[in-house]
Amino acid sequence: MALDKIRLIASYERKIIRRHLSFWIFLICIVFGIAGVQWYLQVDSPVWAESALSATVPYMNAWFFNLLQSLLVIFVGVEFVWRDRRLGTNETFLSRSETNVEYMFGKIWGVMKLCLLLNLVSIGIAIMIHLLFMETVAFNPLLYLFYLFTLTFPALVFVFGISLFAAMLIRNYYLALLLLMIGFIGSYFATPWVLYGTFDPWARSLPLLFSDAIGFANIGILLLHRLAYFFCGIGLIFLSVLLMKRMDDRRSVFRKVLGILASGFILLGIFAGTLYLNTYLDINQRRVRFRIAQEKYAKSDRVQVVRNRMVYKQSGDRLHVESFLLLVNKSKQPIDSPILYLNPGLSIVSLTSEGQELFYNREGHVVVIKRRMECGEELPLRVEYEGIIDEAICYLELPDEEYHDTRMGILPLSADPLGNMPKTRHELYSNGGRFAHVGNKYTILLPECLWYLSAVPPVNLQIPSMKDFDFTDYRLEVEGQESKTVISQGSMKKNEKGISYSNDHPLPRLSLCIGDYEQKTITVDSLSFGVYYFPGHIFGLKAITCRQILRGC
Repeated sequence: MALDKIRLIASYERKIIRRHLSFWIFLICIVFGIAGVQWYLQVDSPVWAESALSATVPYMNAWFFNLLQSLLVIFVGVEFVWRDRRLGTNETFLSRSETNVEYMFGKIWGVMKLCLLLNLVSIGIAIMIHLLFMETVAFNPLLYLFYLFTLTFPALVFVFGISLFAAMLIRNYYLALLLLMIGFIGSYFATPWVLYGTFDPWARSLPLLFSDAIGFANIGILLLHRLAYFFCGIGLIFLSVLLMKRMDDRRSVFRKVLGILASGFILLGIFAGTLYLNTYLDINQRRVRFRIAQEKYAKSDRVQVVRNRMVYKQSGDRLHVESFLLLVNKSKQPIDSPILYLNPGLSIVSLTSEGQELFYNREGHVVVIKRRMECGEELPLRVEYEGIIDEAICYLELPDEEYHDTRMGILPLSADPLGNMPKTRHELYSNGGRFAHVGNKYTILLPECLWYLSAVPPVNLQIPSMKDFDFTDYRLEVEGQESKTVISQGSMKKNEKGISYSNDHPLPRLSLCIGDYEQKTITVDSLSFGVYYFPGHIFGLKAITCRQILRGC
């Protein structure tokens, strides 16, 4: 019976909303406005970021719908409270035995169902544009559903909840509407990048672009943020029901239950938001510790790694490396404790020299070996380490705000891809702050993440522009990845155990990339040049000419 009453009230509320001129204005803006903007910005766009990824079309659709939906919900939320107070349009229900919960939830479900239907219409139009006019852009229908449930729906619940709460507290219709609009404009344009998006109900600053290689960057942090606003919205809706002045026959019981539910959901939202913010604060604290540890040993004499033979394995997001190094003291005085650098997320399983275990201390990424080295002495080491890469070690020279600002840098397709034109920050797309990734589908390890032992710190904190390198004879063997493409510096050979890379000359740094790549090659005067790409992701390759490839080499 309760569900039947809720459905009846919801149906009545939808009919009232559909009679308003403002609803049809919003409908036209949603159907034709969003479609027109997407057509203008993404079909044959000169900016590669607008149409290079499978996520750009559904994300832009959700982004614009979120904006218009919030405006619609603010007007509708304030208006239907005002209607009940002044116009008496729902006297049929107010005079009956429906409880406040049934009455308010019926009206709320009526509005939300209307918004969800409009969202589905907008998604359908975006899918048509995507399939019919953007055939070079990969199509992933699940992304449309993902943005519906994680971007637009939590925003709908939160904005509706805060609109109802404000309308219940503020008796004046125009004052409530004015304050909500001021809050909307202020939070939409001023707070998205305050405290890493903590006060951003529309998730403008969050990394919401999807990668077919690694998925969403920091998906756990993203879900915490959206749950925080969803729970707070539910709590505010319950508070609004609690503030309703209409009497029902179970008022005292419902007041207690509603109070508990409202408090519980708001506390859950605050807890999720606190966890979200603490994730960033914890990263910042770790980066401070890494800087302190590196500056502590910045003036120490350092050894040189002249040879490094590595055997690399991985399982899931964990890597295991066995490294055979040769250290040389080329300074003019003995070194009491040689210093090496390794990612702080990687634990050293063993550290030996010619079968003898060596003692060492670790401070973040700094490994201090308790073994004196005389001038000119060579020290062979065998180091076995494993673990998960800690990306907070990357780019310690950057301030925290810049480090966490992951908005996409873009260049127009008409520009020279290998030229010196500076990139600009895209205000809509954020591709996430991932500086390394280890996984079954895709792996990327750059020198900045210290995935291998080095005698040189990742950056000079005093003068970041001054780069220092060890020229090392690297040899890398990757085991267990025979079915994938393994890319690193040097000459590749396949053997029984896996794939190995060796170099004829010492290199300053080493990178590793593993994935399901395909290759396109161009041969110029018997010299071949190749480009690796994921299957189905060849956007922009036609724009790269032989001249540009030769310039890059």
